[in-house]
Amino acid sequence: MILKKKLWVIGSAFCVFLLGLILCNNKVYMLFLFNMFMLFLIIYKAQFSIMSVWAFVPNYTLMSVFYYYETGIAYGKLAYIHKLYMNEMCIALICYNIIIFIFCYYSHLLQYEKKVYEADVNINTTTAIIFAILAVVMVYIAFPSLNFTFDSSNRFNALLPGHFWNHFSIILLLFAVGNLKNSRIIQICFCIVIAWFLLHSERVDVLGLLIFLIIRYCSRKNYNFSFKVMSGVTIIGIFIFVVFLYIGNSRAGEQMVLSVSSFWQNFMTQSTSSDLGHVFNGTIDYVNNKGLLYGKTYITYLQGLIPMFDQPLRAGHLVGVYYHTAGGEFIISEPYINFGYIGILVIIPVYICIVEKIIKKNTLYGRIVFYFLTASAVRYLWYGLTYIETGIIYLIPLSYLLSKVLKIKIKKKGN
Repeated sequence: MILKKKLWVIGSAFCVFLLGLILCNNKVYMLFLFNMFMLFLIIYKAQFSIMSVWAFVPNYTLMSVFYYYETGIAYGKLAYIHKLYMNEMCIALICYNIIIFIFCYYSHLLQYEKKVYEADVNINTTTAIIFAILAVVMVYIAFPSLNFTFDSSNRFNALLPGHFWNHFSIILLLFAVGNLKNSRIIQICFCIVIAWFLLHSERVDVLGLLIFLIIRYCSRKNYNFSFKVMSGVTIIGIFIFVVFLYIGNSRAGEQMVLSVSSFWQNFMTQSTSSDLGHVFNGTIDYVNNKGLLYGKTYITYLQGLIPMFDQPLRAGHLVGVYYHTAGGEFIISEPYINFGYIGILVIIPVYICIVEKIIKKNTLYGRIVFYFLTASAVRYLWYGLTYIETGIIYLIPLSYLLSKVLKIKIKKKGN
């Protein structure tokens, strides 16, 4: 019965896809429709999984670009592009979607992920409370102002040097998440951290954390894409989008108008997604005019081993200087700027294989790393992997070591 239902849904989606191909005679439309069909197949299989996030976020950027291609309406610098590489963008996303599709249907990653959420992160309650309180301290260090408006004037003025304090706060919360249900203190700390981020107009990290919490909850409850579940998730998603839209407009000093038509336009022209569409268009233009870099940008990851070390060869930085972007680094910008479409087809699978290797043994440390990769997915999909390097190399090992020390101290005190 379940198999018949799945076949019916996939078959219906395929018929809609074929109908779309028949009705349109534009190559761009065909390529875009193929990407949307691939996105549907991936999310339908992955459901509440990191793979759904990996699929949706990049394709959401493609939707914003396609909306501009079709209507001429876009946010920010995307609206002023002189040459739009729509064909190239669609082909690059097809390469990316095919990789995600293959791993979704023909690897063990989804099964390993399910076991990770079943095991969860279980540390003693006292340690979890200490970590949750430290998370509040870290978010204050990242944003040390006491304003209660969505102000971005002090957004990057951390109390101490470095730009990793926000990630440190998220990582500490991930260590405490296994005790979230049973500890009021941890629940309050989660609320304080989320509110503090939002009150300082920092949306991406909160969005990633909320997505992680939803995936974790639905996975542990064994929820599937039923009408009831999807209705609830959709309502939550719309609420989050409206709140984040209001914060973004407040940060830019703009008025927010709510209506069905304006909601659709705001969704399709979301600021960060549009900016990243502009970034990837710039990446393609860079390659067309200056050639491939053949791995030059990957020295950035060696430079990233030294905290606060300048990284001038970062792909996003190179494109930003060349194309005057608003910042950010689309997840496939780096593979493309180095090796073109071949880079996407080779390097993205390497990344996914590393993730699969991390969670295969289902250790506590591996689960924390995977939780961080899920909670920070929106960040690195839109801003590049260098933004999470400090967290992976230094902050998670430091937090893990601290948890072991606290465990020993608490155990000795108990005896």
